[in-house]
Amino acid sequence: MLGVISGTGLYNLLDGERKPVRTPYGEAEVFVSERTAFIPRHGKSHKIPPHAINHRANIWALHSLGVSAVISFNAAGALSKYEFGDMVLVEDFVCFFPLPTFFDTFAHKPVHVGMSPPYSERLRKCVLAAAKKARLKLKKGGVLAHTAGPRFETNSECRALSKLGANLVGMTSVPECILCNELKMAHANVCIVTNDSHSHLSMEGIIRAMQGREQDLRELAMRL
Repeated sequence: MLGVISGTGLYNLLDGERKPVRTPYGEAEVFVSERTAFIPRHGKSHKIPPHAINHRANIWALHSLGVSAVISFNAAGALSKYEFGDMVLVEDFVCFFPLPTFFDTFAHKPVHVGMSPPYSERLRKCVLAAAKKARLKLKKGGVLAHTAGPRFETNSECRALSKLGANLVGMTSVPECILCNELKMAHANVCIVTNDSHSHLSMEGIIRAMQGREQDLRELAMRL
């Protein structure tokens, strides 16, 4: 089964029966169909801010439902070459502060999960093939910087992140990648660019960019 996690503006991306799933980390709300398990990470009414998302419950719930691969869709600000509305396949990330983990203790043995690369190469190839079949332009080379939110980044922070090698910045999908790796689930991430060098980030712009790509992302997920 494919797990699909979506963000701002994409609260009804896929159909499915609502299924509350109890986990050791709290309850997750999943919408399950024959082929997919879908989670709108901010909730159906976008009441959950980025820093309050229960990523551990979400990923544990998908794993418990038999999901073997997860694709995450999220908004991201462009730090360099990408333009408003671009769909970008992420290949690496930058993050320098603690994020949720399933290994809060080393009670049984030390565990340090490899992140080179953090995203499944096989699943990324599948995503590219699905985009090609759907005739969708999916750009490559995304390096996503993770920030905590819910505030937007300062200009100085964006310049610093760019110098560190990032070309995108977002608040939500990197914890999902880490947790999927810890549970040995393949993970891929597609970002929708919500600004460019000529525009500033705004909530209105984010929603417009994401909803403008809703049908494309639905098609991509179903082909995948």
